[in-house]
Amino acid sequence: PMALGNLADLEEIAPTKDRPACDEILDEALSVDRTTYSNHHVYPYTYVAGYRYRKKDFKGAMKAWAQAASVVKRYKYSKEDEEIYKEFMEINNDLIPHILKTEEDLLTDPQCYLDLLQFYDGLCSWEEDSATPVLHEGWVKPMVKSFMSFGFSTRSQLGLTIQSEEDTKDGEKKQKKLNLTLHSVKMAALRDILQAERMNASALHLQLTAQTQTEPKKQRTSIEQDGRAKR
Repeated sequence: PMALGNLADLEEIAPTKDRPACDEILDEALSVDRTTYSNHHVYPYTYVAGYRYRKKDFKGAMKAWAQAASVVKRYKYSKEDEEIYKEFMEINNDLIPHILKTEEDLLTDPQCYLDLLQFYDGLCSWEEDSATPVLHEGWVKPMVKSFMSFGFSTRSQLGLTIQSEEDTKDGEKKQKKLNLTLHSVKMAALRDILQAERMNASALHLQLTAQTQTEPKKQRTSIEQDGRAKR
């Protein structure tokens, strides 16, 4: 899948006659990842997101980043994961803030808010059980600003469920058109704040920078240790 992503980038820059277009190659990369590798590759989604971002399909880019983070939560972060760490940091610090500033219509789109939360839930899950935290001060300020950009009228259209409560929240989930299940300890702890009419920026900041204490989970490797995510 990663080789197909590289090929798609090259085809976007310099299309080859009689070769599939960039977006078709990216679709093939996603298909191979899902059918052959059980959706264990992160980079096909970041390639898709980058392509959509360059095409100014910002909603599509947000969705693809959320999907990338849903894959990375399968892994445990380590210092060896510096390459993808830097890519996610650029998305958090620069690209998402630019999108929310440029495309103000997205701030009234509950699906965009869902994708934002799914992105951060994946990153927080990646951080859990890791010896090295992911979300330091440099990450959290842009995160809080992005959360605060969405008004209550948009946020209230999204139902948030914690993974451990899924079976007891069926009635609540049916009342919302959109629902997201939170898997990470940090995001689960933020649920009430994220759903409040007035979000508390200080409380968001404190919770996001806190060290996560979790019960031992099934063994997870880093992305570098599991080469499937890189190739």
